[in-house]
Amino acid sequence: MTDPTASEARRCSPSLHNTRANKRTQSRQVVRRVRRKKADFADRVRRKEASEYLYEVWGVEEAPGTLAKKAVYGEGPLFKKWGRFPYYDTDELDRYAAKKLGMARRTTSQAADQ
Repeated sequence: MTDPTASEARRCSPSLHNTRANKRTQSRQVVRRVRRKKADFADRVRRKEASEYLYEVWGVEEAPGTLAKKAVYGEGPLFKKWGRFPYYDTDELDRYAAKKLGMARRTTSQAADQ
């Protein structure tokens, strides 16, 4: 049989407890990424890079799958195909993001076209 005080000491060991707490704290730390600028991207990008471009340059979150779905329905940014691969011009992505963000407003009740 094991000594109950020894097992209790192992369970409540401060060094073990601190190690677990440190691991939890480290996993919660947020890694801040520096956003890239338009100049950091090529003139023509694939769908995954287009998604990154929209987020990093414009702050618009569009997943690559969402861009693919919108391409099927004709709702997303204009693109060109090279074989089976879609390529998005960064200028078209800029137009799409500006349109998606809409015009600046002073109040929430102001119509979008004013």
